[in-house]
Amino acid sequence: MQTATAGTTPTIDPAEDMTPALDPAATLRAEFDRAAALRWQAVLDYRDRMTALGRAVVFAMHGGPIDGYLRLLGTPLGGELVMLGRRDERGLQRWDALSGGDIVARAGDCVLHSAGKDDPIELWNVCGRFRRVATVSHPNTPGEPVHVLEQLEGSIG
Repeated sequence: MQTATAGTTPTIDPAEDMTPALDPAATLRAEFDRAAALRWQAVLDYRDRMTALGRAVVFAMHGGPIDGYLRLLGTPLGGELVMLGRRDERGLQRWDALSGGDIVARAGDCVLHSAGKDDPIELWNVCGRFRRVATVSHPNTPGEPVHVLEQLEGSIG
């Protein structure tokens, strides 16, 4: 039972069960949980529709290399990410990325590119082009967002 006097904050008897009417925070948490589940279901439905059209959808985890490129480049929703790759002199695969607006080359093309201001200009392969569609969290892992990318052409790896 709530008790209050004029000018004070109501208190809730801890012995009572908390109902949404008495605990607005519980209502808010429940609404957030429902919203997260709906967003995730929308992503799965999008993936299924794209698969039916013969298109690929890529999920890029928070903290991974693609997440780093999206953040570094500031790729907005709807923006394109172009993945570049090449083998270094030791045969190790190297990766870099550019904003889609910065490069018109298609997957399979080669471009001259420098991975940094101190790196030489070298020949890189355009591995794939991707459009950032959404960033959502799975309801079971709300602190780990996932980027949803439409694979426009090519691939990663």
